[in-house]
Amino acid sequence: MPRPNRPRNTGGERLVISHVLQLRDKAGWSNSELARRLEQAECPIALSALYKLEKGERKLTVDEVFGFARVFDRSPVDLVRAATNTGTLPREATWKVKLLEDLFHKADHLRDQRTEVTMRLAEIDVQLAEIDEKRRQHMVGLRGDLVTPDYSDETWEQFRDWIRTHFSDWDEFLTWSGIAEEIEPRAGRSTK
Repeated sequence: MPRPNRPRNTGGERLVISHVLQLRDKAGWSNSELARRLEQAECPIALSALYKLEKGERKLTVDEVFGFARVFDRSPVDLVRAATNTGTLPREATWKVKLLEDLFHKADHLRDQRTEVTMRLAEIDVQLAEIDEKRRQHMVGLRGDLVTPDYSDETWEQFRDWIRTHFSDWDEFLTWSGIAEEIEPRAGRSTK
């Protein structure tokens, strides 16, 4: 049978809850309002659980710290740091605060990177749409329905570089793009 863990009481959890309750009172919210806002912040906590947290009958989870931080528009580190600033948090627990702060900064960094990647993907989508439209216009121009667009030398060079990167030879590109089928009937010959 496993040994039960010895009870831990650094006092940090109690101090964080006290700070959350101060923020709640400062905002003029009831526990019902706080529970509603936590649910909106995607960290639902039942009203009875809030009362138990307040009375010290229930443990506070890391997810709940993050939920409270969202509700009060603060970082989780700020909530925990408020406990360390009182000077009552034991020295052994301060490394946990530092670890939480590092994790929060890493999460911010990852969120920023995700935003950058999303924006870059959107730019690439626009560029691909432009290439598709130019290809469509060129195809129509080959059939004689529309004049072939006048591309700059730079655009053609970028196009050639792209083809060289993605295809082993010109015939492979013509087959992939469908241009081979357009040229073959008009020219009366094979593209090979």
